Amino acid sequence: MRVQIHLSKILLVLFFVGFCMFLQGQNDNLELSFVTIKTGQSSKIFLDNQYKNTGKWYGEILPGQHIVRIDKEGYKSVEKSFSISNGQNIVVEIAEPTEKIINEIEKDTCEVHKFITINGSYSLQPQGAVGFTVGYVKKFGGFISIMSGFGFKGFSADKTSDDNGFVNGDYPFYTGKTSKTRLSIILGGIMCVTDNVYLKAGLGYGTRRVAYETVDGKWINYGKYCYNGVDLSLGAQTFIEQFTLSFDLVTTSFKSMECKLGLGITIK
Repeated sequence: MRVQIHLSKILLVLFFVGFCMFLQGQNDNLELSFVTIKTGQSSKIFLDNQYKNTGKWYGEILPGQHIVRIDKEGYKSVEKSFSISNGQNIVVEIAEPTEKIINEIEKDTCEVHKFITINGSYSLQPQGAVGFTVGYVKKFGGFISIMSGFGFKGFSADKTSDDNGFVNGDYPFYTGKTSKTRLSIILGGIMCVTDNVYLKAGLGYGTRRVAYETVDGKWINYGKYCYNGVDLSLGAQTFIEQFTLSFDLVTTSFKSMECKLGLGITIK
């Protein structure tokens, strides 16, 4: 029995020694493997998810399958796999990334809109007007707006009174009839600031007149409500499917304030 135990121990030791010699023989057969990785000078090299260098890297690696990733700021990463055998020395060349990363916000807010709106306005004089606006916008765009009160007596009035209705010191006999004249032509720009929110600004010519009729059939502009000069507008606009809504504040030479609302359609 004791002889059998000693024999088992001897066999176990011989097996262990033989296994170690086998591993040593395997290690003796391994040779160094090297790789050179080349890419653009401004691109970073990652080998098996570990950063190595920028532009070029040379070093020792284990035989087998490996993955190289090339990163460049503002561009989508490029990956390439390769395999290397025991004792090889290879060169792996990868072109630097060329596909830019698209800004998602900019992409979402740059849809093309061609639009036309019907506008109605009202000022504190009081005086109303109607008109239309046509325009185009992507990220940036432009528009033209025309408004009128459809009362034109103010353009053909013979004279203009002072703020109290007197003309050259005399007070004419008025019939009580009035005509309100409003004309505005504005050119402007429109810009997308956030998703589906657009800001507008415009500059143009505007006139506001209130004319009174006299008993002899003449028309006299009432000086207190007569403005001619620069029309300045500021506003906002939004697009809902094929429709568009707008709101603007318009002043004529900073002497009056007008609120303008618009409802329209977009044309693809």
